[in-house]
This record gives sequence, structure tokens and C-alpha cells, in this order.
Amino acid sequence: PCLNAERYVAEAVESVRAQHYPDIEHIVLDGGSRDGTLARLARFPELRVISEADNGSHDAMNKGVRLASGEIIGFLNTDDLYAEGLLAQVADAFAQDPDLDVVTVGTVVFEDEETSGARRVLVARDHRVDNGFWLAELAFGAPGFNGRFFRSRVFEKIGGFDLAYDFAADRPFLTRIALSGIKAITLPLFGYFFRSHPGSRTLDATRRHAEAFAKEHIPQAARFTQAA
Repeated sequence: PCLNAERYVAEAVESVRAQHYPDIEHIVLDGGSRDGTLARLARFPELRVISEADNGSHDAMNKGVRLASGEIIGFLNTDDLYAEGLLAQVADAFAQDPDLDVVTVGTVVFEDEETSGARRVLVARDHRVDNGFWLAELAFGAPGFNGRFFRSRVFEKIGGFDLAYDFAADRPFLTRIALSGIKAITLPLFGYFFRSHPGSRTLDATRRHAEAFAKEHIPQAARFTQAA
């Protein structure tokens, strides 16, 4: 998903190019950027770029799932990065077990130093259970959604992202997976890098969207409590 991301999007794309994996389909769902995003994306001929109005990032992600032809699906934010070589390790884990449906890696939150351009790690998170789906973490913690990779059949079984939630649609999606009994594992590596910066919807140090997040978490809690 992409919208007005000219500052960081080229670096995100370069992190996919650095995978050196032979069979990657990279789809960008642009919500109608009005800055220089599309011009930056035009530098990468391998991208499939679709620019049209949407109902937010999760709507774009649902579209991307429907368009994707690959067996394994991951989601990269336009201001984030993959670790070099990550996708080959993820693909190898799936190849070793045809019954495996989700692979999770550890995630790192970092920020760019304004003056030097150096990067500072703010927090590194792995997962407390082997399958990466600890309900307490999904309910109260930071689930690290983008550090997860899914077989396409997961979306056929679980469904897509619920657009009733603007900020936190990934949390009920992951909770549905956790309750479904789908087979999942974690890999012992930090593979996804979240960038914290003032323009981030989720990792802004001022937490300007904290109230909106909380308002979405309350009905989610009620929904899954009633289901239980």
C-alpha cells in the first residue's frame, strides 16, 4: 500500500531488489499520490504499479492479495525495509513443509538521525512462542504484522482485512489466524525493519493516533470475547 511516500519509497523498493531472489512479484497499490511518489516508482520497471482511489491501506492490501499470483504473500510498508536475503530464507522454510501456512520473523524499529543520517535501533522484537501467535501479544502488544508471510490459501480460509478498522485491521486478522489452528513457525532472525518518523501512522513518537487505535481495539476485544 502506498500514498504520498516520495521520501522513503525508493529505499523500500531497493530493499526488495536486494533480496536476489529469482521469482518476486512486487505490486504497489497507490491510493492516488500527489507528490513525487509515482515518478520515483517509474524508475523501477519490474514493479506493477496501480494508482487509483481506495479506502485506505487495508483496502489496498485486500486488492493486492486478489491481484497476487504468487504462493507466498508479504506486505511491505513504503517507509520500511526488508533485511537482505530475507525472502530466500522465508521461501526455504515454506518449501520444507507443504503444510506450513505462516512464517514469522523478528522485527526492528529504528529511526534516522536527522544530522548524520545514521540509523538508531529503538527496539528489537522477537516472539515468545514458536508459532509467533501468542494471543496476549496480539491483544495487548505489538504484533509485528509486516514481519509475517502467508501462503495465499490463508486468505481463502480466513478472509481479508476488515475495513471497519482504519488503523488496526491487522490485529483481528492475526487473531483469526491464531484461533484457526493454522500451522505457523518463527525463524530465529530479525528480518523486517520498521522506520519510526513523524509522518508514520503507527510509529510516530508523539503517538498522535493513540486514541484512534484505542477506539478500534475496544470493539475488537468485545467481538473476540463474545466469540469465545
